[in-house]
Amino acid sequence: MKIKAVDLKDFSVAVLKAAGLSEEEALHTAHSMGFAQLRGVERYGFADLPAYVGEIESGMIRTNVRIEIVSEMPAALLIDGKGGIGPFVCRKCMDMCIERARENGSCTAVIRNVSAPGLGAYFARYAMEKNCMTFLMSDCGRDEEAQAMFGLPTGKGYPPVIVDTDLPAGTECVSEAFSLMLEGTEAEVFLGAVALDRFMPYADYLKNVQGMIGRMKSGDRVPLLPGEAQHNSFHILNESGIEVSKELQEKLQELGSRFGIPFPEPVWES
Repeated sequence: MKIKAVDLKDFSVAVLKAAGLSEEEALHTAHSMGFAQLRGVERYGFADLPAYVGEIESGMIRTNVRIEIVSEMPAALLIDGKGGIGPFVCRKCMDMCIERARENGSCTAVIRNVSAPGLGAYFARYAMEKNCMTFLMSDCGRDEEAQAMFGLPTGKGYPPVIVDTDLPAGTECVSEAFSLMLEGTEAEVFLGAVALDRFMPYADYLKNVQGMIGRMKSGDRVPLLPGEAQHNSFHILNESGIEVSKELQEKLQELGSRFGIPFPEPVWES
């Protein structure tokens, strides 16, 4: 069965709101799941919806939260997520970092008391639209599910460079350093943005990056940039629809029945 991404996103928003999230919390969470699914990263996609609903209903995820800045400097923030859902809390924190980066050149946020952030590329997307290099790391050095994401804008017409990967816990120097910082703040997520146009003329930066990409693409081999395969997947699946397994279909239909929300009509059914 294939279903349009926008229909699955709207269904997820309705279910999450029925479970207790605010409109904004539900929107960011559904957008994060949809962005992951379209990029082919299914483990952060719509399969997470039943787990999110269960954790909301059990109280593991708090709803209608207002995140708090615990301490701050012009280019650094320590933030309490108040137990809120990760995609919403981290998106709000990334927005703060983007705003401060455009004033101060860069900004990082250390976030504690938050659920899993979902797909790091979701936050990269918004930072890169503001001409920012961006990063997100979660639970590095402490968790086998540790994630690291780095994003670099490449300008209109080029796929953005996004490296979104799992780090084996304790094996990377960045993981070790991040672990020490997390231990001192009891935090789970570290993210930030760097405003590239504060360091050099942005037009020169784009010219250099696009020239490098052009040289790579003109060789005998045509390599994929980091994140290009996922970028291509996004556009293909957005047009053709997302494949939903029978098992996931049944789980989502069960959620819809519980909350009185119709399951989307398929665009293609086997």
